[in-house]
Amino acid sequence: MIHCFNPNCQTVNAAHDATCQKCHWPLVRRYLWAIGPTAAQLAVGTLVVERYQVVQPQLLLDTHPSRSPLPLDTVPPEAAPYLDLSVFIRAVPRPFTQVSTPQGQFLLLEEVPVQALPPSEAPKLMARLADAWAEASALHQLSWLWQLAQLWQPLANAQAAATLLRADLVRVDGADVRLLALEVNEGQLDLAALGLQWRGWVKAAHPALKDYLDALTEALSQGQLSSPALLQSLTSALEHITAPIPRQAQLATYSDQGPTRKRNEDACYPASGTQQTWQGTAHQLSGKNTAPLVVVCDGIGGHQGGDVASKLAIEVVTQQLQPLLTAPNQTHGALVTGLEQAILAANQEISQQNDQAQRQARDRMGTTLVIAVVYGARLYLAHLGDSRAYQVRPFGCRQITLDDDVAAREMRLGYSLYRDALLNPGSGSLVQALGMADSQYLHPTVQMQVIAEDSLWLICSDGLSDNDLVTRLWSSELLPVLTKGQSVGAVGQKLIQLANTYNGHDNVTVGLVRVTTAKGRGDDLLTPLDPALVSAALGSAAAPVAALSPTALPPTAPRQTRYLRPVLVLLAAFGVAAIAGGTIALWGRGPLFSNSAPTPESAEDTDGTTLSPSAAPPAAPSTVNDLTVGQVLQIQQLPQVVEPESGTLALVPEIPDPPLPDAVAQPTQPLPVGTTVQVVTRQKTPDNQLWVRLKVCSLPTGAVPTPAGAGAESGSSSIPRGISPPRPGAEGWILEAVVRPTVQPLPSGQPNPDLCPE
Repeated sequence: MIHCFNPNCQTVNAAHDATCQKCHWPLVRRYLWAIGPTAAQLAVGTLVVERYQVVQPQLLLDTHPSRSPLPLDTVPPEAAPYLDLSVFIRAVPRPFTQVSTPQGQFLLLEEVPVQALPPSEAPKLMARLADAWAEASALHQLSWLWQLAQLWQPLANAQAAATLLRADLVRVDGADVRLLALEVNEGQLDLAALGLQWRGWVKAAHPALKDYLDALTEALSQGQLSSPALLQSLTSALEHITAPIPRQAQLATYSDQGPTRKRNEDACYPASGTQQTWQGTAHQLSGKNTAPLVVVCDGIGGHQGGDVASKLAIEVVTQQLQPLLTAPNQTHGALVTGLEQAILAANQEISQQNDQAQRQARDRMGTTLVIAVVYGARLYLAHLGDSRAYQVRPFGCRQITLDDDVAAREMRLGYSLYRDALLNPGSGSLVQALGMADSQYLHPTVQMQVIAEDSLWLICSDGLSDNDLVTRLWSSELLPVLTKGQSVGAVGQKLIQLANTYNGHDNVTVGLVRVTTAKGRGDDLLTPLDPALVSAALGSAAAPVAALSPTALPPTAPRQTRYLRPVLVLLAAFGVAAIAGGTIALWGRGPLFSNSAPTPESAEDTDGTTLSPSAAPPAAPSTVNDLTVGQVLQIQQLPQVVEPESGTLALVPEIPDPPLPDAVAQPTQPLPVGTTVQVVTRQKTPDNQLWVRLKVCSLPTGAVPTPAGAGAESGSSSIPRGISPPRPGAEGWILEAVVRPTVQPLPSGQPNPDLCPE
């Protein structure tokens, strides 16, 4: 049995039903893989913790897919390597939760390689790479090796390289490698072990690859190739083999204001309503035959110019990319670098306009961005912000970009499982977007996929992706593009309609890219790869540029609904400097931020570091300078001037006249540790005391407002008897000299609109 995903329905349906019997919503099936010493002993049919049904050994069905799992008090140690590798979510599964049963404790993994078969069929794990190898095309084989080579060093760093040597753990999804689970190894494994494994595959390799792979695996097994040199050689091989293969691409873009917004701050390229068809190879690109390009932007800033920022980003990016998209036979590194530079140029233009207009913090305009480029038989995706890209194949739909938000950051830093991080206030707040800071502080991500079979990519703003709408609708609306040849134009229009119907709280923009392979063409056009590609890489220490960019994070779970635009946790004027150990320190109006695990008092602190999949974790905190209007602060400790029995920091309704010498006044609005506030204004009194007016954004867990006169037992234990903390939105005054030592700025410059009401 499976419960309907519709929160207003939750009808229990038979597991083989395609849609809910009551409301007719598509039923969402989330399969989880159980790992643990006795995971295989879970009996088929068992309902674990009254939610997860064992459908096959170690494979469980989530019967309540709309519900978040119960949050964990601590991160399980066995989840650590998965969190370390979470940026490689295209390949590495993600910890979902931990459950306890009489048989033991098990970590449940989501995003595992399970085919999305019709509901009437039993779920099926995707094929092992070793089993699929002999029948695969040259493109598939080379793409798999390329991804394995890129995963080797990150897995080795996480003490999990043994995973790639386990045939049962390495699965394939089209041209993508996906891991069923991780195997932690003791000590370091030599790269030569990978070469010895690959040598066993050379005999069944495609004829165009045999000589090259024979030379490659021989050098690898003899310890003659470093990891960077291996990547360099395989990347060069992919460039050679994909260049002559033709592909046909169909594009469609649509953008809509939505039913509740006064303006459309989204933008897209080509213009909304465009449908295009392109056919060719990387050899044939020219000034009259441009590589297909789709861009989606979601403007941020409201009346301050979110629509201006998104349109400006489109203009700059398309101009910057034009020379690259008309040049044949570009290397992989040139394409990655060109996409990154185009994004940085757009960011610089928007930032300069913000600076010239003296826009600060919340007033700055900005935008998210997703770019898709079809370059012959390769597809490149560039990304910044929380607009998304999804890939649709016959057996599934996966998000393949990682949101630049607080929840993903908390997961990357190992503070929390992703599902738990989504429950925290501000989890959807952005940590970077175009226009918020100088380009030297920005970290866009770029990834490449080999187009080895018919595929469909959807890029969209969160007007469509919110509330898990893509996951709910992909099988009925997107899959027919591949299976029934439906027009991408018609499907794009339908997605706009569905987004306005089921979400409707935001602008919505979609871009669809369908790439088809000519039947009977492809491998027959290939010429044998030259083994000299191996000798050219021998002794090389230079890694190829961003081959498999760690940007994929496909959360198929329901995201927190955001009826208001998420706060940008990235401020302009932040500086970034690399320091020892590879960390990155940020500075500007506020202090540096901690790289260590948060304390219980600050676990929900959305410190908003400029952290992208390619950025290092933040560094440690320093002291606070003068407060500024618009700054968001979190109370970290109690001031020494507050009497011990008070236990709180107090706001007063008005500046006392005459001012009180200790600046504490009557604690009519006490602020417990963990409270988040915003600086509304500052005022100096005739005796030169500097007061600051604060607005309460949020209270720490347990410190709920209580009626006046209630005792401490009615609320937080830190609230004195007889008074209550203020409600979010309340304002009051306090001496800046008193509050300054107690707070740590959050670098958003603006509160989350869901937490700090107007």
